[in-house]
Amino acid sequence: MPKMELYQVPAGSLDAWIAEHLQPSEEFQLQVKDTVRRICDFLKETRCRGTNASVSWQGGSAGKGTALKNNSDADLVLFLSCFSSYRDQMENRAAVLDTVKQKLNRCRQTIDFSVDVEVSQPKEKGTCPRSLSITIQSKKRWESIEVDVLPAYDALGEVSCPAPVSDTHFAPSHAPPALGVITVC
Repeated sequence: MPKMELYQVPAGSLDAWIAEHLQPSEEFQLQVKDTVRRICDFLKETRCRGTNASVSWQGGSAGKGTALKNNSDADLVLFLSCFSSYRDQMENRAAVLDTVKQKLNRCRQTIDFSVDVEVSQPKEKGTCPRSLSITIQSKKRWESIEVDVLPAYDALGEVSCPAPVSDTHFAPSHAPPALGVITVC
């Protein structure tokens, strides 16, 4: 059967056409979820810089369920107890990113993943990067996803995500916007 173009697809078949042609395969989506879960568990179990870590995987197209083949991302927010403020996060970000990168590389070498996992640090001119990138690549298909790992100050303390939206998420009154990075969970 010849490949059907989008404009030829009947309205009742759009969901199936999108799933087949635009979205990552179900197998790869399950592999990504499993890989990210295992990375999160590893980061929680191995203390980063002698601190506790809680992890939230919510953002990006993959976290929202709107992922497209080879053009998707996810945000893995790593709340670290070593940060005492947004200023502390900004001042110690480079050292924390180095430590997290070492942990992620150890995780990659320790755990037998069903996908290829590469860790890199984005280059940002003139500033310390705010995140690390994990590329998850299928071993069977030409499918991949970028996962940004964002170390963050946990201004709300022990709250499970997703938390109810409040002003605290967007504009903490105790931190000027220029300090640190405010990450929405």
